[in-house]
Amino acid sequence: MNRTDYLLLITAIVALAFAAAYHFKPPAPRYYPLENTWKMENVKGVPSMGWYGRTAWGVGIGAAAGLVAAVVLLAVPKGADGEPRRLPGWLISVLSLLAVLALIGAAGEVLHHEFHKWGTCGAWTIPSR
Repeated sequence: MNRTDYLLLITAIVALAFAAAYHFKPPAPRYYPLENTWKMENVKGVPSMGWYGRTAWGVGIGAAAGLVAAVVLLAVPKGADGEPRRLPGWLISVLSLLAVLALIGAAGEVLHHEFHKWGTCGAWTIPSR
């Protein structure tokens, strides 16, 4: 497999794995800014930032998936003529589109949460201690 196809496949796999891990909300620590502390539980009615932990999970899962993909793709044999195999053009387009859509979906999920839960469309005040 040539280097461009190899890197595209790994990048697409990392992006999809990150977005999937972020979407499924694995248990992760949450930061409570008013208390200046981290907790594993989600305390109702108290502002917390869970995206730190979700992002860490996404990066970890994405990195693991990319590493596994890199090792597996290194084992792809060369073609009969000794040249690296190429991905079909349609597959390159589909993988690129899926990776971009996955990252847009993860960003949209963050925006939806912020605007839906905290109502930041209007006036917003930061609570004091």
